[in-house]
Amino acid sequence: MIFPTFANETLGREDPKVYEADGRYVLFYNAIWRTETGAIACDIMCGVSDDLETWEKRGLVVPHRRVAAVGEGRCGAPGRRRPRRPHRW
Repeated sequence: MIFPTFANETLGREDPKVYEADGRYVLFYNAIWRTETGAIACDIMCGVSDDLETWEKRGLVVPHRRVAAVGEGRCGAPGRRRPRRPHRW
């Protein structure tokens, strides 16, 4: 079980996904927190385990500045035409 121990887990942890790799288990989950401006934020976090019971948190998977760039639509090749009605998820 993963308990809230990081500042970015204050509003919860959700959407766990567990993968087996080289005899160990890797857990990815979302950590929910409130930013200084009051907005709700979601970070992708990681933990590892040998037995699926005891977990070692590894922390943040994607740096905040990269997540912000993706969320603001700053990704893509220079000069690439953007669709008129892009799908967002």
